[in-house]
Amino acid sequence: MASPFDHRGLAAKPGGPMEQRLRRRARERKSWIARTATSLTLFSLVLFAFIAVRRDRQHQTLQMDCLSAYVTVLNTTLGRTGYLPADWNVEDVPRQKLSIDAIQYADDVTRDLALRRDEPTLIAWAPLLVMVFESDGRSVAVFEDGKVHVQWMKEADFQAWQTEQDAAIRDAMEELEQRPVRLPTR
Repeated sequence: MASPFDHRGLAAKPGGPMEQRLRRRARERKSWIARTATSLTLFSLVLFAFIAVRRDRQHQTLQMDCLSAYVTVLNTTLGRTGYLPADWNVEDVPRQKLSIDAIQYADDVTRDLALRRDEPTLIAWAPLLVMVFESDGRSVAVFEDGKVHVQWMKEADFQAWQTEQDAAIRDAMEELEQRPVRLPTR
């Protein structure tokens, strides 16, 4: 004889307690699947966000550190000679993850203007760094108060600064062209 608690051999009557129990178990399974899928999705999104934020910070720090190593050499030369050199002598700098070839360095006119004007001047910048959660940006070297320092700049700010600086250079060049030439006298 079968146990009174063994329902395997009994057919479920429509609307009976066995059918209700089976429906309840089916609903529980569906809700468990939905909870598990939701939990996995949320966990995946949180993990992705964590990894993306960490990646952004690491790349930003790496770019800043590499440009800082090159700027140290530039400041040494500036302190010794009093001018911004045409080429960076980076032979003594340990190999960096960001090559010196990837960094854009200002032309002669911009470097000369940087030494003459009182305003901060962009003299070097690294390639654009595409960020996941923050605004895209880049490391820049700014000449200010006789020294070069490195800072992080959002791309929109960089473009605005560069446009303003280019206009200042054009104005300075026009002013120089309008001055009369002074020849040495005996």
